[in-house]
Amino acid sequence: MFNAVVEEIQGLPVCRLSGRLDVLTAAQAQQILEDLVQAGQRDLVVDLAELSYVSSAGLRVLLLVQKLLRKVGGRIIIYRTPEMVRQVFAVSGFLGMFELADGPDDLAARLAGQAVQPASRHLEADGVVMEVVERPGPPGRLRLHGRPEKLNRAEYAEYDMVCLPAGQGLFGVGLGCFGDGFAECRDFFGEALLLEGSLFYQPTVPRAGVEFVLNLQAQSGLDYKFLQAFTFRGPFQALVSFDCPDGPQELNRLIPALGQSLSCPVLGLVLLAESRGLYGMHLKRSPVSQNQPDQGREIFHPELFKEWMSFPLEATDPGAVVAGAGLVVGSRETAPAVLAPWLPSESAFHLHAAVFGKGPLGKRPEQLPAELRRVITEMEPAKAQHLLGRSRFSSGLAGLVALEI
Repeated sequence: MFNAVVEEIQGLPVCRLSGRLDVLTAAQAQQILEDLVQAGQRDLVVDLAELSYVSSAGLRVLLLVQKLLRKVGGRIIIYRTPEMVRQVFAVSGFLGMFELADGPDDLAARLAGQAVQPASRHLEADGVVMEVVERPGPPGRLRLHGRPEKLNRAEYAEYDMVCLPAGQGLFGVGLGCFGDGFAECRDFFGEALLLEGSLFYQPTVPRAGVEFVLNLQAQSGLDYKFLQAFTFRGPFQALVSFDCPDGPQELNRLIPALGQSLSCPVLGLVLLAESRGLYGMHLKRSPVSQNQPDQGREIFHPELFKEWMSFPLEATDPGAVVAGAGLVVGSRETAPAVLAPWLPSESAFHLHAAVFGKGPLGKRPEQLPAELRRVITEMEPAKAQHLLGRSRFSSGLAGLVALEI
């Protein structure tokens, strides 16, 4: 008979396995261990003292969980391994693949040997618990490209198109595309974002999936086409990990809370988080003059809205990993006038995001750059969209840049 119990030893949750870990029980064990990883555990101790048998199927579960943890800077420690089980590890060639601790003192020594973490401060605001790592440095520069007010009546023409070099480390939000020129891009301009110089955009054609261009090596000569956009660069002055212990928080509350980690009236935000229900929207038609509504009407007119916008009425993508970038101000009333056209009505932020599949994220603030790169290179994007304030998140990482205009 197989059983798994989660207990606490030396301040860490320990998963104690007993009985037989074989092909019949492997899936159950894998689910329990992966649930701990998804809940945020990064140093995972698995106690095998009461395990009477392990097969190759059981070893494979431990190997898969270890691989999952390594992606997010974690590790698995195999604790109190019976001799028979240790022999199975050895003959299978797995003994050297795991970190083993034979007793309490050995476990304590291994846990004490964790890497020294950067100094951080604790912050709580509006139901959000944050750990903040500060990195003093000069402010970044916010650059505005094009005329966002032309969106309302779909007035963009070829002379409005902006070419943005695909520089490494560039973040941004706008209506973008990738192609040789306006004629090729004209029917595809949609919600777009730049994440460290890589482009993700939602083409405005039926049943299109998100398109993306990875730019990890600062390719020269590569540029992206935008009708309008704002862009900024790091370095981040604040790196933040956050949790919402009282339940998921809406963006309308989460973003002001994150903003308290860096005192500046205009911020660039990079968000990497676990969704608990997204409310987003994206264009269904490219807002170029060839598609301009008649009688001078706006695309957001009630009679035209469904024709122009994909706007789910219910929350979507629970559990998905979301990577976003955006602009945040303290309040619309005190924001510089030049930013008003770039902020949605009655909102103090403008955020676009690429939505990926489910998976764990690192929990340390300083892991954001590495985690962002891992997500955009290893996970498959499903969509790119403008995120609305009702979108909800439970935990994640954020980077903030103080911006000058």
